[in-house]
Amino acid sequence: MKIFGRLLLATALMVPIGIVGTSVSASAARPGAACKGASGTLTATPGFLLAKKNAEKVALAATGATCTGGFVTGANIKLSSNRNTPVMNCQTAKGIEFPVTARLTWTSPAGSGFSFASLVLFWTGNNGLHFRGIVIPAQGGGGGNVFKGDSVTGAIATQESLAAVASGGSCSATALLKSFHATAVSFSLK
Repeated sequence: MKIFGRLLLATALMVPIGIVGTSVSASAARPGAACKGASGTLTATPGFLLAKKNAEKVALAATGATCTGGFVTGANIKLSSNRNTPVMNCQTAKGIEFPVTARLTWTSPAGSGFSFASLVLFWTGNNGLHFRGIVIPAQGGGGGNVFKGDSVTGAIATQESLAAVASGGSCSATALLKSFHATAVSFSLK
């Protein structure tokens, strides 16, 4: 009976240790990241006009982000729309959401892998866009999908503006606005 009592006491003392150990390792496995400082080019096809509406496809390629908060310290981002969006022009683009896929390549430390994300992208003003979504399993079964299941939010600031040329913007009635210099791209994963 004494041996059973000691065994029961030892087991009772070990259970909390296992629970605490599991809790710490689970939070350590999902550090998240906050990245900023990337720049690049956002392209629109066929391009925006002031009044005539087109169904646009977009793509972004931005490099040079520095990251904090997790084990990654550098990143590049590429995103592209899966299909044409609803028809829009420079005046109606704000607020229209369209689906995009993203590949986040973790450049530092070397060999950190990549993440694929399913996002929605939308213009929030004449010179800015936001995106949000989730990191999804690697496409084609490829390995290395870091941050799988984390939510993604981000912002893109552009030099070119959806405002009319007459009011200091970049949008014209006749010349397609196809290329936007992405001067600041930031994103975070949680």
